[in-house]
Amino acid sequence: MAALFDRQFALIEEMAALEPPPWFMGGGAEDAVLAGEATRPHDAVDWLLRRRELDERLGQAARLGFQTFETWGESAPGEPFYLYAESGELKLDLGVADEDEGRPVLRVHKLFIDVDGREPTAG
Repeated sequence: MAALFDRQFALIEEMAALEPPPWFMGGGAEDAVLAGEATRPHDAVDWLLRRRELDERLGQAARLGFQTFETWGESAPGEPFYLYAESGELKLDLGVADEDEGRPVLRVHKLFIDVDGREPTAG
């Protein structure tokens, strides 16, 4: 697990050098804000971005080794809000935010994952 953590940290360092600087979300971001360090292993690096940045950020992700994304959730039909990709054992989740009065908002219309074998409630 230590080797995976090191690769995740290296990815985060590469992402931190991007322009515009990325926003992080999820468990890793919570660890950074609340504990000042990683408190446990995380499955993926979670990246929050504005919808208007999506094409630019997908290009940046491709340069970081994440070529193909799956849509795991939509904010409206055909509008992704949750994208997932892998590069080797690294996993990257993208949260695509709409904006409301300049603030990022994640809207959930449909999820393409299951929870305990059932489609989760969304919308």
